[in-house]
Amino acid sequence: MTSTKPTTATAAVQQPDPAAILLRYASGAWMTQALYAAALHKLADKLADGPRSAAEIVRGTSLRADRVERLLHTLAGEGVFHALPDGRFQNTTLSKALREDVPGSQRAMVLMMGEQQFDAWRSFHACLSSDRTAFEHQFGQPIFGWYAEHPAEAATFNEAMLAMSSAQVPALAAACDLSRATTIVDVGGGHGMLLEALMARAPRARGVVFDLPQGLEAARVRGLERNPRIDLVAGDFFREVYRGGDLYVLKFILHDWSDAQATKILRNIAHAMVPGGRVLVFEMLVGAPNQPGPERWLDLQMMVQVGGRERTQAEFEALFTAAGLRLTQAEPTACGLSVLVAERA
Repeated sequence: MTSTKPTTATAAVQQPDPAAILLRYASGAWMTQALYAAALHKLADKLADGPRSAAEIVRGTSLRADRVERLLHTLAGEGVFHALPDGRFQNTTLSKALREDVPGSQRAMVLMMGEQQFDAWRSFHACLSSDRTAFEHQFGQPIFGWYAEHPAEAATFNEAMLAMSSAQVPALAAACDLSRATTIVDVGGGHGMLLEALMARAPRARGVVFDLPQGLEAARVRGLERNPRIDLVAGDFFREVYRGGDLYVLKFILHDWSDAQATKILRNIAHAMVPGGRVLVFEMLVGAPNQPGPERWLDLQMMVQVGGRERTQAEFEALFTAAGLRLTQAEPTACGLSVLVAERA
């Protein structure tokens, strides 16, 4: 009779290798910079018309064909690009998203993550013993002040945020009950993409994008000031919020701020909204301990960049209570964010 007991060699192979696992984790920066280089040099764009060799890709540039070929082979092993038997490369579903000219392009996001935000992580260890963010340790000032002085990098950041929103907004709008909404205020709404999607489902409602003057520039670029149903209103949500709305929405706003600052924003909204008004907060919810999830990494990213944090549902409920609001609903959406609904307590 044949034994089914695994041999010692087989059992050893099946055991996870801690050194190999840790090396893979620690070398994550390699992938970040490989993708960044591919995006920066528009390698996916150069394959838009079909397969090409590395020599053809670099023609007319200062790039070295042998080194670009090695980069493409490495990324092809991860499903980004595909190597053909004849030595040429072609795009895959993943690399197509690195193209500059496609809907939902993630090129700006990859560029942003590979430049100053990548550099900020070099000081992550320092922010663990400091009230300053890692970005402040690395660059000497808060991130949005730095962006104000570096318009090219700020434009990349805004383009990345727009790309992220374009992927999320349809699912967020579909998850909302807008039957009672008459005046929707997008607090910190910037480009206004979320507001437009919500108003498409509430044809009788008016809308307001409320943001700092520089934040409203993104909405003007998209032509929202020409929409007769939408007003662009400048203001600081730490001082006051546009008054008279019956639905206030905040997407990825509260996670930028400390508990005290987030409570201040919510309290100002509670004072500004009409009786019976509601607040819709779109954020990731932190899951149970010992479970992997993007929200845990985003929590560290908030620590690195702006000093904010991701929160559990219970932590959001505490923020609402401190602001004079009451959480009435918390539901996941199809894009990984949850919608939390609150009203006056």
